[in-house]
Amino acid sequence: MLHGMKLVGHITPKNSSEIRNSRFGIGLEKIDRYLYDPAPVYDPLAETGVKYVRIQSGWMRTEKVKGVYDWKWIDDIIDNLVSRGMEPWICLCYGNPVWSEKAVNVRGAIGVPPIFSEEEAAAWDRYVSECVRRYRGKVRMYEIWNEPDGQHCWRHGVSASEYGKFAKRTSAAIRAADPDAKVLAGSFFSSGSTTYLHDFLKELTPGDIDFVTYHQYRYRVEHGIEEFARGIRKMLDAFDPRVGMIQGETGTQSSFSRNGALCGSEWTERKQAKFLARKLLIDLKTEVEFTSWFTAVDIFENIINENGTVNKDYYGFFGVLGEKFAPDGTPLGEYEPKLSYTALRTICAALSGAEKTELAVFFENSWTPLFGRSDEDPYDPASRIIWQGFEKNGAKALVYWKAADVMTEEFLSTVSLRCFDLPGEIRLTDLMTGEVWALDGMITGEDGEIVLSHIPVTDYPLMLTFGNFAEVTTDAAAPLS
Repeated sequence: MLHGMKLVGHITPKNSSEIRNSRFGIGLEKIDRYLYDPAPVYDPLAETGVKYVRIQSGWMRTEKVKGVYDWKWIDDIIDNLVSRGMEPWICLCYGNPVWSEKAVNVRGAIGVPPIFSEEEAAAWDRYVSECVRRYRGKVRMYEIWNEPDGQHCWRHGVSASEYGKFAKRTSAAIRAADPDAKVLAGSFFSSGSTTYLHDFLKELTPGDIDFVTYHQYRYRVEHGIEEFARGIRKMLDAFDPRVGMIQGETGTQSSFSRNGALCGSEWTERKQAKFLARKLLIDLKTEVEFTSWFTAVDIFENIINENGTVNKDYYGFFGVLGEKFAPDGTPLGEYEPKLSYTALRTICAALSGAEKTELAVFFENSWTPLFGRSDEDPYDPASRIIWQGFEKNGAKALVYWKAADVMTEEFLSTVSLRCFDLPGEIRLTDLMTGEVWALDGMITGEDGEIVLSHIPVTDYPLMLTFGNFAEVTTDAAAPLS
């Protein structure tokens, strides 16, 4: 990476079945709309070491005839995930045209909640009850609807009060079917989501829900993330301090697209991988139970013309597994790992089971031209280093990066720092590639003080380890990807 550093190995990948404690998840969303076959995805997903997998229940797909449920499609998904050591959690959604006239001719019945008559509301209650009873012992978390604070997913007009009443009723059905199940609600994403959450909570009483979920898609990866989480935490403390938080969707694309969040920009696989590493790590600095990447595979959903021709400009390239295309542009339903896949696998292996901790670490900006000039605003997130200490296996780690603009910069410089009372062999890990480096000639100090001089700082997370923090494969000829 820099002169004086020696490659000594790679972070050893961990299968999901090998990881017990984790704060990392991913989505297998949109299977309820027949958009792809998940079979080729299960093994590579387990090989990332990711733990929590979000799926959508698909009421419309499951109950095509009133009172007749076909669970086979979702049985297969859940059994395949569980058998590979992953934990599925279910987002209960969307509407159903056999019960709701408003859902007829709406693709996937997206955004049509069953709240317009007692008949359809009761049908929803039965569906929820059957789903929760069926997967008791395999699924322990159920999320109520998806992004109800957006016009696309609450089509007739967004209403926090209306969603709150719907969530309260659905929660009662979940708890009656499985008293041990955890109820997740919110799934909000809009810029006015804090007001929406405040008004939604007014319709609930303590004990109705166990977690609030929220979605974050923003170009400035770190901007306001920690502050937002702290504010939500205080709102929940006022309502019911037992309620936790889950970051249920975050992500970006790996190629230009005219569809989906953060579209219309010149994304690349490298930019996506940086975004993934930075966003997952900034979420670890908050109090979320876990953070979930959207999504496992590239997915096409928006048919642009009447004959159904796929236009790649409208494809959603959010996956860590990339879609393969035929020469004529037709998606093949075959996938290959992206750089973001390697980053996810490295982060899961290195940081699953780690706990946040405070470290006696001091960045010595005056020793080195950190960013090439000395007049940057230290309070601007784009002008400072983001960092967090972790501990695991009796060892410590420091993760850090420069919060540069992921869309326009490719940043590599050096920084020096002093550390105190951090015993153990010191190594530097590149969390995007998994490479582990020795810092020959860059370490001095004595009597409990360690001085690290002119070590790399990049625009994605690097990790200094002190002791046996993560398992390393020392054969440098066998990279992660």
